Amino acid sequence: MSPIFAIAVERDIIAQHADQYKEYKSLPLVNTGCDSYASWDVRFKHLSPLLTIDGIVDAILRMLPHGKWTSEHLVITGGEPLLGWQKAYPTLLSHSGMVDLQELTFETNGTQELIPEFSEYLKTHWRKGWDRLTFSVSPKLSVSGERWEDAIKPEIVLQYEEHGYVYLKFVVASERRCSRSRTGRYGIFQCWIQRSSISNARRWC
Repeated sequence: MSPIFAIAVERDIIAQHADQYKEYKSLPLVNTGCDSYASWDVRFKHLSPLLTIDGIVDAILRMLPHGKWTSEHLVITGGEPLLGWQKAYPTLLSHSGMVDLQELTFETNGTQELIPEFSEYLKTHWRKGWDRLTFSVSPKLSVSGERWEDAIKPEIVLQYEEHGYVYLKFVVASERRCSRSRTGRYGIFQCWIQRSSISNARRWC
């Protein structure tokens, strides 16, 4: 059984009983693939709360040790955080409860161009410093089933570098694929190779 098929089968088995789950944390972890599958699989949409920007900020602040930003680092992940949400980020990041945030990372697959409104916001309003905004880019390799021309968008990744620090992170399943990632041409970006296996598959996201 291929890894992609195994991931889909395990997720499908859980989805057959999706109505039995009332919150994300009650879902079982899968043994292969991304452990945040419920964030993008529409069969688990009923678990996603609808929150206003105020509600999102309040929820974030409740999780912070001191109820406010001190040295914490906000990582926005997904799914794909640059798909469909970019217009909301200026409002979120400009919120009075977020003004003390000093470090921000977007975990992205590197295929989503920054829309003009968000790009302009980052250039004119993100005043924490270039190195305080990070784009952690995990391009989808062939094992994902994506075509190379759809998954590898160097011109978009270069756009990210205009706004902040960029590094590439390849999550691979075998030594052979590690070699393949190392031999690619990725320009000046720092590149990380993260090996995955069945035992630590929850790192695949």
